[in-house]
Amino acid sequence: MSSRLAKAIGRNKTLRALADLKGNTRWCVYCEPFWAIPYSLFSPFATMYMYRLGVTDLQIGILLTIGQVTQMCSTLAGGIITDRLGRRRTTFLFDFAAWTIPCLLWAVSQNFWWFAAVAVLNGLWQINNNSWIGLMSEDADPKVLPYAFTGSQMAAMMAVFLAPISSFFVSRYELVPVMRVLYFLSAFSMATKSILLLRKSVETRQGLRRMEETRGVPFWKLVLELKDVFRKIFRTPATVLILSIIIIVNILTLVTANFFSLFVTQSMGIPDEALGYIPIIRAAAVLIFMFGFQHLVNALPYRPVMITGMALYALAFACLVFFRVGYLGLALYILLEAVAFSFVMPRRDALLVLFSDKKERARVHGAVYAITMAVSAPFGSLLGYLSEQNRVYPFLLGIGLCGLCALMVLLKKVEVPVGDPS
Repeated sequence: MSSRLAKAIGRNKTLRALADLKGNTRWCVYCEPFWAIPYSLFSPFATMYMYRLGVTDLQIGILLTIGQVTQMCSTLAGGIITDRLGRRRTTFLFDFAAWTIPCLLWAVSQNFWWFAAVAVLNGLWQINNNSWIGLMSEDADPKVLPYAFTGSQMAAMMAVFLAPISSFFVSRYELVPVMRVLYFLSAFSMATKSILLLRKSVETRQGLRRMEETRGVPFWKLVLELKDVFRKIFRTPATVLILSIIIIVNILTLVTANFFSLFVTQSMGIPDEALGYIPIIRAAAVLIFMFGFQHLVNALPYRPVMITGMALYALAFACLVFFRVGYLGLALYILLEAVAFSFVMPRRDALLVLFSDKKERARVHGAVYAITMAVSAPFGSLLGYLSEQNRVYPFLLGIGLCGLCALMVLLKKVEVPVGDPS
């Protein structure tokens, strides 16, 4: 059996690359299931959990804005904290603060004000996102990065197949008490992930260098130095492009992650318990694509990959909007959105690394995500308002943003980064 598995892995380029990962890159990818599994259990029902506790569409949008503002602040400080504490220690501390503690608080939340308080704390995840990317990528061969990011996405997709566990209990008990138990279990799993990655990883060479360079430097001085980072971002066409892509993808994620469940349950009549099965169908489509075709996408230059991905996202939203009777529109949406995700997300993450100055990567990443959150923050409340008027409107806005992103990628000429196929 083991020899057959080894042969199967050897025949698949993506699996072979994942099996050959080493050091921090290996452990960053391999520890992801401890986060991905609990997240896949509660996330399909998170919006409905708030809705059942009396939170309105507009309030859900306000919560998104609160989260985006908090994320903006945490990303501004994220690069500095990552340089001061190191990639490894920062990842541990803020993984715990942004996920383990919020899960415990979500488990006992009662109304909008509880969720607002947790949104502030959960927004700290941008700090450990910055440090985690550095921990995974800085000592890695640039050629393996698309596969590493693909691997982390695959872990998330495979975890989704456990979502029927949530649906099973939701169909037999009330949604709210089931979610409270899931959040308690998620806190334990995410704490395990933080501890395991801390024990198995080592600080990167760039991390050690930045820790030494920033030792004894006042925090306020490091904050003032960010102005040079912002200036560099806006004066470099490549980083302006990836910043634009990240902003639009972030807004699209706000739509799909927070208003999809409301749309299909309240506008299409899909029962609550079905929400746990929809991610499985989506994950199956993503995994089939990743195992069978992702290596072909990874071999293409970024421009056709990103344009195709945005076109597929727009088609997915259009199917959801214009085929609301029956299950045809939902099925087409799931399939197209899954393939679009496989095109866009791994390449977006890899491009951010490849387009960034290696010496300033932590601070550049922090500044990029801070700008992303600042621009995206008003869209949370806007999407909530649009959804309250008509639950179709957030998806129509998404179609327009997809077209805008594809147009920017097509027209903006930038130098192909080292590590990107050409």
